[in-house]
Amino acid sequence: MKNVNVFNLLACSLTATSLSLTALPVQGAEQTMTISSFAPPTHLLSPIIHDLAVDLSEASGGEVTFEIYEAEALGKAVEHLDLAIEGLADLSIACTLYTPSRFPLSLMFELPFFAESAEVSNKVAHAILDAGLLDGEMEEFEPFILFTTAPAQVFSTTKLEKREDFNGLRIIGLGPVWTRTWSLLGAQGVNMGWPDIYLALERGAIDATPGNWAASDGWKWQEVVEYPTDISIMGGFFCGVFMNKESWASLAPETQEKWRAVAADYSPRISKAYDDRDEVARDIWREAGRTIVQFPPDERLRVAEATLPIWKDWVADNEAAGRPARQIYDVYVETMNALGQTVVMQLPD
Repeated sequence: MKNVNVFNLLACSLTATSLSLTALPVQGAEQTMTISSFAPPTHLLSPIIHDLAVDLSEASGGEVTFEIYEAEALGKAVEHLDLAIEGLADLSIACTLYTPSRFPLSLMFELPFFAESAEVSNKVAHAILDAGLLDGEMEEFEPFILFTTAPAQVFSTTKLEKREDFNGLRIIGLGPVWTRTWSLLGAQGVNMGWPDIYLALERGAIDATPGNWAASDGWKWQEVVEYPTDISIMGGFFCGVFMNKESWASLAPETQEKWRAVAADYSPRISKAYDDRDEVARDIWREAGRTIVQFPPDERLRVAEATLPIWKDWVADNEAAGRPARQIYDVYVETMNALGQTVVMQLPD
């Protein structure tokens, strides 16, 4: 395996207060790997990643142990994909929205009104992955675990009850999909990493942010936002536990096989955790004294009509570049129909 001096990395790039380190020693271990996560320990992903480390270590027969770095200890959220690609971490939790130019097809999972739950969007994502339609975007790393999060709501310092209420908002918008969505609704997209949003909301630098209920609790937005709005305006983020290719190749074939079995269980588990946590998080917002705004169905359709061009352009632009966007959309529709789900954004033909 490559030699990664974690402690030198920390000395160069970290402060002691940003580090969350958990070692999982197993007697007779021959190899230690690092897992990097941008999420804080309060985030729902944290206990799952710790469980994953234990399960992978056991599946290796104790030959691999893990050091877990959380809360951007090894790098900002936007850097996490490169941590895995470059080998600064053996496994890294990252989301494609932070590097959208690398994932023009995977941006589909963020498109407006993609699905109503993480469970549904995760099943659609794996139908597309199983068809091999995203292979070209996964060549620089080992796509160890891929999952989708719950759909995004809007958490705002002003009340949102109709399409026009988005006019003039300064709202978090990472990547082309989110930026254009807000533009079509008359809002201004602001590029900012998730860990920085709390202070931006508190100081009035932004007016609103999208996000799912589960993550909103982890980031403690209920402390600085008055109006949580239930709208499911965007698809869930497409994220994963991405693994360095050399680290993966260093594992014995039998260990790789066992790890793949572990990974297969974790993808639906993570997406289900987002859905399950959504209901808990809603209660936390209510306990914080916040009234959840139910965005009216007729106004939601108006927002959908306004943002349908994003879907059309996503297909047209990718097809023009020789990428199979139309085929992916067809798999999306087929899978949604098979699951008994409504396809809100219907394209011509």
